[in-house]
Amino acid sequence: MPNPSAIDPQQPHHSSGHDPRYGALVPVHADFLPVPQQGGWSASHAQQTLAPNVTAGNILHSLRRKWWIGAGVGILCAIASALAAYYLVPNRQEVTAMLRVRRNDQGLLDNIPRFVQKDEFDAIKRTQIGLVTQRQTIESALNEPDPDTGLTVQELREVKKHDDPVGWLEKGLEVESPGDTELMFITLKGDNAKELAKIVNAISTVYLRDVQDAETKSVKHTRDDLERIYSKAVDDLNAAQKQFKDMADTIGVPDRESVAASHQAKLQILAQKHSLASDLQRRLYEAAGELHSAQVKLQVAKNREPTEGELDEVLMKYKDYEALLLKRHEASLYFNKVQEMYKDTEAPKVRELRAVLQDLDSQIEQYREEKRPQVIEMLKGGSTEIELTNEISKFEAMQQTLATDLANVQTEIQTLSAELLELGKTSPDLQRIAARIDLMTNDLKRLNEARLELSLKLTSAETAPRITMVAPAMPPEAGGGQLVKYMAMAFAAFFGLCMPVVAFTFWDFQQHRVNQPSDASTALGTKILGALPSVAGRKGKKAAQGKGATALQRSLADSVDGVRTALIRDHVSEGTRVVLVTSAVHHEGKTTLATQLATSLARAGKRTLLVDGDLRKPVAHRLFGLSLDPGFCEVLRGECEIEETIRPTRASGLWMMAAGRCDDESLHDLAKEGVENIFKQLRAGFDYVVIDASPVLATADALVIGQYVDGAVLAVLRDASRVPHVHEAMERLRGVGVRVIGTVFGGSKQEVKPRSQPKRLTSKAAL
Repeated sequence: MPNPSAIDPQQPHHSSGHDPRYGALVPVHADFLPVPQQGGWSASHAQQTLAPNVTAGNILHSLRRKWWIGAGVGILCAIASALAAYYLVPNRQEVTAMLRVRRNDQGLLDNIPRFVQKDEFDAIKRTQIGLVTQRQTIESALNEPDPDTGLTVQELREVKKHDDPVGWLEKGLEVESPGDTELMFITLKGDNAKELAKIVNAISTVYLRDVQDAETKSVKHTRDDLERIYSKAVDDLNAAQKQFKDMADTIGVPDRESVAASHQAKLQILAQKHSLASDLQRRLYEAAGELHSAQVKLQVAKNREPTEGELDEVLMKYKDYEALLLKRHEASLYFNKVQEMYKDTEAPKVRELRAVLQDLDSQIEQYREEKRPQVIEMLKGGSTEIELTNEISKFEAMQQTLATDLANVQTEIQTLSAELLELGKTSPDLQRIAARIDLMTNDLKRLNEARLELSLKLTSAETAPRITMVAPAMPPEAGGGQLVKYMAMAFAAFFGLCMPVVAFTFWDFQQHRVNQPSDASTALGTKILGALPSVAGRKGKKAAQGKGATALQRSLADSVDGVRTALIRDHVSEGTRVVLVTSAVHHEGKTTLATQLATSLARAGKRTLLVDGDLRKPVAHRLFGLSLDPGFCEVLRGECEIEETIRPTRASGLWMMAAGRCDDESLHDLAKEGVENIFKQLRAGFDYVVIDASPVLATADALVIGQYVDGAVLAVLRDASRVPHVHEAMERLRGVGVRVIGTVFGGSKQEVKPRSQPKRLTSKAAL
């Protein structure tokens, strides 16, 4: 047994069979490079990231893990649901009769279709639905004979099985007319489709017969009323015509057409004269207004004085006056420039220019005064007064002409009015009777047409009923009644199959398991030291037992070498030599990671000691074919020395300390001060010490051992580790002062392929 104290920790040990390629530092994949730990890992951020992120990828991962158990349970549930639907869903059948309710009814008097508004049509359809389902219609239908058997409808088996057939039909009969359609459907559901069709057809027949009888009675009643009205109208017309003839003979008018024509002609002439008089009166008023306006304008033109603006407008036509104004404007501009140059307003140049401006103003004012009388005379003696005088003469002549014409028209109006008054005194009753005869004649004509039309409808049986049968109720085809049951069974089976899959997937999704390395880095805010290929599942076992065993070992070695690289880098920066490898709970690959990491460090030429710190469930010693004791527990109890428990393994440069026989005394001694001396001796004898500790959440052993290590590495296993558990484990480690170096993702699904062997150089190749 080697003595660790006698071994130089600075001298690497290699076996003759060691492959130097596995001792080199291998590059780490970009996806697994250590990421800086996120700062400000607050409680709010933890709550947000520890909650499962609802994404399609996470849901598909949960479905991948649980579909098989969900499908198995779902098949059982589908079978049970289909059987339940088969026995619970009744074999219900239904039959439907289709009727038409015509929207546009044909008028009785004018034989013209009458358009019915939507609200009125809806009310008509509701009324018809009520007539179908009324108790009187149903009772009559039950007494209808069956054309096939001769029995009445109420003797059918489908009817007899109900204690109250009328009440059953009142509740079970479905009558509807959807939307704005003219169709009305009468539907009945039950077990015997053939008898259901007979019941519905009997109800439809009774309903149509009642409607037809009601319409026929209505037409007959209307015809009888029209006959009475027509007879009375004929008598009234004959009496009016006799009265008119007697009065026409009295006043000497040959006929009523002559009286009407004479009266109408005079009325038209009188209306024209009144219109002409109104027009002349309007034009006379307009001429008087224009005359008065011209007179006022003439008076104003004679008396007013010209304004200064009008005076300036005339003076601007004189070139001398215009030249003075231009000269004054130029002098003013020059004065303003000079005044800006001289700050003193009393400067000689300024006073000189001011005097020039004053002199020009005096000249302009003197010129205005000289020309003022001449301009005023010119303005007053212009053409305005002459034009106004001519207009006044024209309006006076027009006013006189219009007054003469108006007087003549008024005389004609008086003459025509007298003639009409005289005519009205002699024949007012005659005109009234003539108009009454015309109205009575038109009414009698319409009544006669309606009377003849109704008689024709009744005698020739051409009356089209408003309600007609479109399609009688027919039993469905054989097997049609089973469709609903089969659909219910299919739906129940589909629901029973899907619900367990959804339930198990949802339950797994709520567990928030680690699906990929980014889940740990994003949700936990820690570095990902590397990722190890899957060695557990079916593909991993197949690769380990078949031709891919070497490829799997090489892939595992390469992946662990990446973790080793990160650990050596941490040793350079932080002085890490004693590493605690643990996990949140059991079966997350911590022992595999610890053994592989220790082996990788040994391959790199580092004297490495693997300590099985999982005292309660030790496993690591079996991987190396070593016995359980003596080990770490015996050292804790003081039963043996450290050198006696350290044993070499098959790997060069790797030693192991097994867990030993654990008892309560060992667990109590683990918390005593003597443990620190044990780890000091281990540090002195080895380059690296890798401790396979118990899960953090299972026991407190890992937290106790963590007091004596330089850092901890957490193993995270795909599809097994839960983000909340890993986070809690990290918080517990950090809570007792253990530095978490990072996590290692296990179970990566990278495809393992055999590595191609380099070709041997032939003699030609060597040349």
